[in-house]
Amino acid sequence: MNVTPEQLDRAVEQGIISAAQRDRLLAFVAEPTRESGERAPAIVAAYGAGAMVVLFAFGWFLVERWERLGAAGILVVVLLYALIFGVTSWWLAREKFPLAASFAALLAVGMTPVATWAVLELAGLWGGPPYGRYAPYAYLIDPLPTKWALVELMTALAALVTYRLTRFAPLALPVAVAGWLVPLHLGSPFVDPMIASSLFGWGSLATGSGLLLAAHVIERRTAWDASTDEGLAFDPAGWVYRVAIAALFVGTVSAWDDSAIVRHGVLALAAVGATLALTLGRRELLAASGAAFITYLGYLAFEVFERVLSFPVVLATFGILIILLAVMAQRRWPELSARLAVARSGPRRLPGGYAIPAALFATTLALLAVAPAKARAEMNRQFQEQLRSIRESGAERRRIEAEGRPRPVKPVPGRPETPPPPAP
Repeated sequence: MNVTPEQLDRAVEQGIISAAQRDRLLAFVAEPTRESGERAPAIVAAYGAGAMVVLFAFGWFLVERWERLGAAGILVVVLLYALIFGVTSWWLAREKFPLAASFAALLAVGMTPVATWAVLELAGLWGGPPYGRYAPYAYLIDPLPTKWALVELMTALAALVTYRLTRFAPLALPVAVAGWLVPLHLGSPFVDPMIASSLFGWGSLATGSGLLLAAHVIERRTAWDASTDEGLAFDPAGWVYRVAIAALFVGTVSAWDDSAIVRHGVLALAAVGATLALTLGRRELLAASGAAFITYLGYLAFEVFERVLSFPVVLATFGILIILLAVMAQRRWPELSARLAVARSGPRRLPGGYAIPAALFATTLALLAVAPAKARAEMNRQFQEQLRSIRESGAERRRIEAEGRPRPVKPVPGRPETPPPPAP
């Protein structure tokens, strides 16, 4: 059956497909036969394997010759490789192999971090001046994280420019990683180093939830079919979702001991992930929500209700209820499946639009805003406890001296104990 462009236009008007899906269908039909085989999963995997081999060989060469080449030599080598990858990408695009050209462009973007480091090193902006005996405290004078932020920003900029030319989804990965780490690196010089480590977890939670919102915005603006095997190469939102999951995981682990809100918030993250996964058809979100739910059950079992003997019974009852709900859903599965298929046929939308990811982002920002005050209060409490301990030990020492008793001598490992000299 042949479908004309006019029929596709009427399908867009009736809401059966989106305008972006119509454009992709027309572009797919217009592609030559030689290009159609490029999107086969085996071909995509072969291109990816080749790109990884090239990056591994390049990284091995730099590691072996790093000291000998120096910053200037490394910059020349990196620029030469970038030129080779760029010319290769241009030639493949001219020969009607757009996917192979995109992988070559991705390799060219991969040269950006090393080139940025080499430029900063040559300009004397990376290592900083020698600090001598103050070297352990050099981060207070010359904060390195801001330089990492510059490297990440330059890589993200190169990826964005290349994505505008190739529309290759994996180029969203360096952009998403920059969205995660750049705010943390730029904010570190303005944060007390004593509490910076405690704020890292809250910052990762905030940037991760922000990336979750950004991924949903990208998904609503792009045409992508979850039933195809083209997700890795042609789904930019999927890469942002994966980086968001990684940021939320790192933030949760880092801030786990700081607040009970994080520990109980894992259940909220599991609920949000499950909602997104079922509505949008995202397997990575479903797997992440399942892992978060199991983590929360482990927290309840081994920390909250560790000494409650009836908790295993309650947990088993809860599991049986889940099984019964699954049986009820299975009976109505055709109807539920049809509803999900209708919901995913057009542009992907969540119940309430952006309300769910936006609420999560606002919550994590609020927690990040109050985290410094809590960290300072905790530091002050620990300082007061140490000061009280010092005062108590000083009072005990003065009391012993007033009574004329010898001070207790702590034994030193490997040294024979000698009796203290008699008191005068």
